[in-house]
This record gives sequence, structure tokens and C-alpha cells, in this order.
Amino acid sequence: MIKKLNEQKAPILGKVVFWALEDVSITRSELEKLFEKHGLDKRFMPPVISGRKAFNRVLRDFEKKEKQKLVRKIDETGDFIIYGIVDEEVDKENIDLDYELVDAVIFDKVNEHIYLKLRRMDSDKINEHFSYFKANYTADDIRKMITDCLLNGCNAFLLRRHGGVYFVPKDKIDTLEKLKKVVEEIGSSEFYCLDIYDAEETRRTAIKLFKDEFVQELEENSQKLIELLQKDKPRADSIKSALEKFNHSKEKLEVFKQLLEFTMEDIEKKIKETEEKVRKLLLGELFTEQ
Repeated sequence: MIKKLNEQKAPILGKVVFWALEDVSITRSELEKLFEKHGLDKRFMPPVISGRKAFNRVLRDFEKKEKQKLVRKIDETGDFIIYGIVDEEVDKENIDLDYELVDAVIFDKVNEHIYLKLRRMDSDKINEHFSYFKANYTADDIRKMITDCLLNGCNAFLLRRHGGVYFVPKDKIDTLEKLKKVVEEIGSSEFYCLDIYDAEETRRTAIKLFKDEFVQELEENSQKLIELLQKDKPRADSIKSALEKFNHSKEKLEVFKQLLEFTMEDIEKKIKETEEKVRKLLLGELFTEQ
């Protein structure tokens, strides 16, 4: 009976995926080993953590733990970033606030070391925290890694723009499974994949969700590309990146047109218009309208 029911199942359109990251703390070498173990393309590895990012995380961590203190930027030069740690006290009697500089935290960009001007805080402990954040990826890094792999490696689209729920087409399930295995070996994280079967109602819903999300994605990528090309001296690598995102949107449209069997003539017209503008801008033929 079970076998008969399985045989009657509709074919899979793809999978809905979402995740929960817990106890995330992993070094680059550890993450690389997971990529190798499960065969996930290393182009989806998060970038090496910069000293500046690690320093910013030290400051954010301090703010979370020392809620009565404020962190304020004082200055930034070519070699240093300087923040002030300020103690705030409420003077209820005089209806006032009192502020006192606890210390100035100075980050040496060149040597990637943190110094304290007044030495009222534990410099060794602060630098230990810096070393930790420099060596370990956090949940934020892994979240960005997941979305990068889903959007650029799995042709996924968001079902909810701010909800972290994606749809992955069936032809990318192999990459998705590799990503799932990597994520589930990071801390106590979970990665959920739900099969979506090819039924009339499912297809209709998927088309609507895809169109809503894709239109917004295309508008954003098109606008960024046009604005970039209209600048006086845009950087070549920035143009390349913007073009790649725009072309990826075009490729994604073709994938889902075939998968869901629908047409988007208005969107295809928009793509052609953008391509024509890009061509003219690249050739220097687009003149400002008077």
C-alpha cells in the first residue's frame, strides 16, 4: 500500500529550506575541512576575517556585556582607528547625565593590535578577544555563507524577503544537500529541507512568490548597475560584480520559467531595456536628457 502511494506522488519541484544556527564558532581551517569532507565548492567559503571586522566585533561584544558604558568613535587615520569607552551616569537629583572617559581604545591597522591610552582596562583581555574574533567565524558569517550558496549556487529565491526561507529548484538539490551537511556540523545548527511537489496549487503559489521576489531583485540589480555605469570613473571590478549579479538574475529567470512553465513578458522587456542602457553607457552613447 505504501509503495503504491509513493508511486502516485507528484514529481518534486524543489525544496523549501530554512535553518537555525546555534553555538557557532569555527575557524577557517575547520570550515575548509567541512567543505572538503562534503564536496561543497570552496567559492562559497566566507572571506578571511579582516582585522577591522574583528576589532568591530570586539567593540560590539563589549557593548553587549557593559550596557552602562557607551562606545563612541573618536578618529580614524591611515594607520589607526580610535574609539572612546564612556561611562554614563544618571543624575536624577539634578535631572542630568554625567559622562566620563574610561579609556581610549586604539586599533593599529598595520600590526593588528589594540592599545589603550589610559590603561584603565585590561589590554591583554581585549587583545585575547580580538584574536578570537580574528580566528573564528560567527553566526553572521555563516548566515552570509548560506545565503551566498543558496542564491548563487542553488538558484534559490526568497519566499519571505526578511524571513530567511528559500525555495531551491530540483536541479540544485545536490549542492543543497552538501550545504546542509556542512551547516549541520557547525555547532548545534540545524538545516531544514522540505520537499515541494508539483501540484497545481503549489505551482501557482510558487509562481506568484517567485515573481514578487524576482521583480524586486531585478529592479535592485538593474538600478545598481545603471547607477554604477553613470559614475565618472567606476571601478572595473565593481562593474564586473554588478554585471555578474544582473546576468545571474537573467539565468535564474530562465531556470524558473522552465521549472514552473510560465511567461514573464513584462520582466523580459525590462531586462532588454536595461541591457540596451548598459550597452549605450559602455559605448558612451547615452546622453543626459535635457
